[in-house]
Amino acid sequence: MIKLFIVGICGVLTMAGGIMAELALRKNSSAEDLGSAKKNEIEQVVTEMQGAPIIVDGKVEGYVVFRVRSDVDRAKLYDPKLDVAPFLLDATFAATYRHFEKGIPNIRSDDISQITALVASYANKKLGADAVRSVEMEQFNYVPRDKVRQNMFAKSP
Repeated sequence: MIKLFIVGICGVLTMAGGIMAELALRKNSSAEDLGSAKKNEIEQVVTEMQGAPIIVDGKVEGYVVFRVRSDVDRAKLYDPKLDVAPFLLDATFAATYRHFEKGIPNIRSDDISQITALVASYANKKLGADAVRSVEMEQFNYVPRDKVRQNMFAKSP
């Protein structure tokens, strides 16, 4: 009878220890979830490939083809569920037109850094203060108008 009583006490203590361990793990898990939620507020947004016609004196001179990648802080947006890609595309169009308003003689490497700074500035004006943390051009090419027609109508091998 004493042996049965001791086994029962051991069972109760084991179960109590298991419950305490589970509660401790849940507490640590919820603290990690809160920490990871704060880390996940920064989201990387990549836009679709887009083309912007460059117009000089009323004529299309060529097209700038681009794809933008940006780090966005969702906590600083006025609506955290907002799709940021259209705002980035609009800002990229505006920055491209502003930078190349007199046409494109040739693109230099510092042109890209100036355009990305303009994109971040324009996007932040619409999205909120410092919501767009960084902007990178994954793709940025200029295609003259006559090359576009050659590429469109060229026969595939």
